[in-house]
Amino acid sequence: MELPTDGKWLFRYTLDPEQHVTVLFAMHQKSLEMLKHNPWVISMDCTYKTNRYNMPLLDIVGFTCTGASIYLGWAFIVNEREETYKIVMVYLLEMYEHLHENDRSFPSAPSTILTDKEPALINAVHAIFPSTKTIICIWHINLNLMKKALPLLRKAIADARDNGLIEWDGFSLPSNDHRLTKKELDEELAKILDQGWRKMIAR
Repeated sequence: MELPTDGKWLFRYTLDPEQHVTVLFAMHQKSLEMLKHNPWVISMDCTYKTNRYNMPLLDIVGFTCTGASIYLGWAFIVNEREETYKIVMVYLLEMYEHLHENDRSFPSAPSTILTDKEPALINAVHAIFPSTKTIICIWHINLNLMKKALPLLRKAIADARDNGLIEWDGFSLPSNDHRLTKKELDEELAKILDQGWRKMIAR
């Protein structure tokens, strides 16, 4: 009842037996036009705490040939199960089929979809877009590396230092490192590791 009816938005929705919305998919006409020119690579990810109904919001983003991102559409979903994601994929497939019918040179599916490591979403993409490749988004990979791998690396090097397996000189610590406490040495080591890690990620 609240959805715009001016014809500028394309909506699809699914209701449960109690007439509650379980999926609400939306794409603006301008986004459809942008998809028409940039159909090959898209990215999908959910955001949370976006509304009073606690429905995750699945953002659908495309990319131009210059690497710029374009907002293609979104879907409120009742949960992050594979069957729910499949409904969204079917609605997205309808958009591709619509453009393909009007222009046979337009692909019938995206060539690549970037996601986080969400098995339900990946499985849904493979089910509805069997020819589409899925790739884990590098941003999510870097985030997980920073969150999980870096602390382990810090601990491993600190343990090796405590066990006499490595020398401090190799880390180019301040010239007065013999005056530093163990806590200060660990802080210096953490800074050096962070700098090296970020340089490696930047490459």
